[in-house]
Amino acid sequence: MNAETQNYLSDDLLRVKLNVQLAVSCLLLSLARADNEITDKENKKIFEMLNDLFGMSEEELQPILKKGNEVLDLNPGLSFFTEFLNQKLNADERFVIVRVLWQVAQADDDADRYEEHEVRNIAVLFKIPYEKLVASNIVSKVQFVEDILREDGSSGGYVNRPLATAILFMELVKSDGKIDPQEIEAGKAHLVHLFEIDEEAAAENMSKAEKLVTQSGGLHSFTSFLNENMDDQDKFQLIQGLWKIAKADGEIDRYEEFDISEIASLLMVPKESVEKAKTI
Repeated sequence: MNAETQNYLSDDLLRVKLNVQLAVSCLLLSLARADNEITDKENKKIFEMLNDLFGMSEEELQPILKKGNEVLDLNPGLSFFTEFLNQKLNADERFVIVRVLWQVAQADDDADRYEEHEVRNIAVLFKIPYEKLVASNIVSKVQFVEDILREDGSSGGYVNRPLATAILFMELVKSDGKIDPQEIEAGKAHLVHLFEIDEEAAAENMSKAEKLVTQSGGLHSFTSFLNENMDDQDKFQLIQGLWKIAKADGEIDRYEEFDISEIASLLMVPKESVEKAKTI
């Protein structure tokens, strides 16, 4: 696309007069077009959802949807609509729109990866907390884990190993129902040692991990991801760090020992390696 065409499109977009009904319709149409095919079921669901939201008949909605498709043909980008709706709707109302989007994505009984990606992008632009999406089954726990453990939030990003490790460290810290400052400090120190990050970054990872262990799908959702993205040496060092945390207060209680055994089992670390890590 050359600069002349870009300027022309920008001028056209500047002349678009958005209202809430048109902006929401554009988001629904954009989602349905995400896989380059709008099915009859999706079309029917869009009319049904817009009727529920705005109490408008199919006859009233037809010109709005026609205009919506014309606007989308100008390739405005999702933020063109979400920035407008962020100003017009409160957080609860924006979340309702995301739920409606998810229903449209599932209209043909299968929300494919393009549609799920689009819904997640809109939710981010709407500033909706990720844990709220997970709790509402809009985003799977597996997807939640993958996104937070990627450096750039995308499927092609590098694994955020310090955060992944901090999450399992924090899971162990909380295993006996309390948070011991000595164990937190041991976790930070091991993160600094393992990943050569500074103390501030280590503290930030532990703090973020504390929140994430309460929002996630449990240990299995993290370890399943780590099994695909960490080698045997990485896992051994992680188990070694868990033992150091358990020893930080001078004793290893049965809850901590059980937690380490469970994590090691889920990570498929051999028992002899677990015992070796304990002695180092």
